[in-house]
Amino acid sequence: MLDSMGVMHVAARDRGVSTRKDSARYAKIVEWSDEDQCYVGSAPALIPGGCHGPDEKEVFAELPEIVEEAIALYREDGKPLPTTYGQPRLR
Repeated sequence: MLDSMGVMHVAARDRGVSTRKDSARYAKIVEWSDEDQCYVGSAPALIPGGCHGPDEKEVFAELPEIVEEAIALYREDGKPLPTTYGQPRLR
């Protein structure tokens, strides 16, 4: 796509660069809950409890979609997204 100066711009995905979803910014945790007798998934900086179920892998697989939905709700309400500060980072 050419801009007003005649410069070609190519989207990151068209250059072979992966584009991350916003949900990737938030740590996702799956823990066993003795109280609920199931696995509980959360993204602590964004949602305290997002999903639960008997299978750890299935709960973890659901988390990114739930986080994306929470992000969409923040945006619809005009609220700023919570920061991800304080989360451990791999170096």
